[in-house]
Amino acid sequence: MPFTTWSADPEVDEIIDDATRGDASHDYAVYAGMGRSNLELEAPAYPVEVGYFIHGVMGTASYATATHTFSVGTSVPSFTFEDDDPVQARVYTGCQVSSFSLRFNRAEGLVTFNTKLIGKLPTTTTSTTVADATGKPWIGWTGVFSVDGTAAAKLISGELTWERTQEPSPHANNSQDMARLDTGRIRYTGSLVFDGASDELLTYLTNTNGTPTPKAVVLSFTNADSNVITVTSTNTTFLSEGMKRDMGGNAKRLSVGMRGVRNSTDGGPCKVTLTNSKATSY
Repeated sequence: MPFTTWSADPEVDEIIDDATRGDASHDYAVYAGMGRSNLELEAPAYPVEVGYFIHGVMGTASYATATHTFSVGTSVPSFTFEDDDPVQARVYTGCQVSSFSLRFNRAEGLVTFNTKLIGKLPTTTTSTTVADATGKPWIGWTGVFSVDGTAAAKLISGELTWERTQEPSPHANNSQDMARLDTGRIRYTGSLVFDGASDELLTYLTNTNGTPTPKAVVLSFTNADSNVITVTSTNTTFLSEGMKRDMGGNAKRLSVGMRGVRNSTDGGPCKVTLTNSKATSY
């Protein structure tokens, strides 16, 4: 798995025996409680690799003629990571995605992603042979953005974020590791920066009797191998953040937050389609 930053941090709860004894000490003994690992990965968005984490946060994946469709499911897959540290290779099992973000800037750089996961405590292992990733990442300027079916060539940069609540579940099974990771509901939001060549303030302000007017928002990227990733939110509002109007530069910039709302077309707050070289479902 190619990466630009990677961390895998074990975390063990501290249990303190602070029952009062016959002197003025506060803490008399410390014990190790339940453990878990917090993982974080940032990397360029490669067409095959990124699909694993989208599946990990969305939960449901289907496959047809090299196109994968990801939708909201009630359960999510778990992953195993091997960290081939030169001192000691370790394995992290039972890892589930708590957040996933796609980041892009149309003027510069690659489309990148950040993902966070929670898993079990690591165990030692023997390093395996590393196989390099294949395929080309997406580039920011290849993005195509549309609102209600109309191309909007004013998007400069942005970040799309999927989040799922998680709760490590301990069991009385004489194990320090969590027994299960319970996963909750999914939230899809975004932060977008627009060229202010035309006034988009009405998009932010428009509502009927206090109800925001929903917008169908689609963002897609195509790479040099004709691999495509498309994120669709058929019911999108723009009230998740206050609109910021930057008038200090050579050109006006508008920053706005968006939120995907559950709808029957997407089967959730959004859906993602991914065309790549992977010939089976995730």
